[in-house]
Amino acid sequence: EEKISRASDVRELIDHYVPYRPRKRSRSRQALAQGLQPLATQVLSQEQFIPDMAQAAEPCVDPEKGLDDLPAVLEGVFHIVSDWVAEERSHRDRQRAVFRQEAEIVVRRLSRSLPGRLAREFKQYFDFRQKVAKLHPYHMLSILRGKRLRVLQYRFEPPVEAMARAAAELYFAGGVAQWEQIRNEVGTELPADDGEALRGLNGAEFLAACIQHSLANILIDIAGRELDKDLCKQAEALALGIIRRKGRIQA
Repeated sequence: EEKISRASDVRELIDHYVPYRPRKRSRSRQALAQGLQPLATQVLSQEQFIPDMAQAAEPCVDPEKGLDDLPAVLEGVFHIVSDWVAEERSHRDRQRAVFRQEAEIVVRRLSRSLPGRLAREFKQYFDFRQKVAKLHPYHMLSILRGKRLRVLQYRFEPPVEAMARAAAELYFAGGVAQWEQIRNEVGTELPADDGEALRGLNGAEFLAACIQHSLANILIDIAGRELDKDLCKQAEALALGIIRRKGRIQA
């Protein structure tokens, strides 16, 4: 509550509020109500190595709670940990920074048939790719104008590997080296919320799967939306400055 009251901007306020917000009937909330928090905490903390997630989950099977079998338990723990990873403020801040530094903006032409004037004006953006960190607001202003005229479309290419390494440094004692070892042993496509696939993992591999799911399904989308909003604001500020300068010159 103290952190919420001391938040300096809306984004920081949201980050502090997220873990406490009233949740919809999500799978992680249901799993918490079913008593799976202790096992989820053990997975996230990595304080003790869990050699076999299926064996660790066995005592949690309880049909009366709706946990009929091992896959149900493992899927519940998976969703709790994935949400915790997505909600931790220090992690969100780290991923924002990585996204802003390493993401690329990719611009393409929206239509093949364009009036000559528009084709000439936006030609340089028909196959445009640049790191966002090096993107000048002038370029973003032009890209937004092209989008408004239905000439251009753009998206952000997320730095998936860089974000995964940033998460590994935060959550694994062995850092990036441990993450890469897990990927080499299990494969780059770690299991998602499939209890049968998750039962074959140890605790570290299970956490890696949760991190990958959290990045792909939550954090990349959040970071992209925030970045887009900020770049649009910068472009708008540039446009207002240009208009004001022109007004002063004409006056």
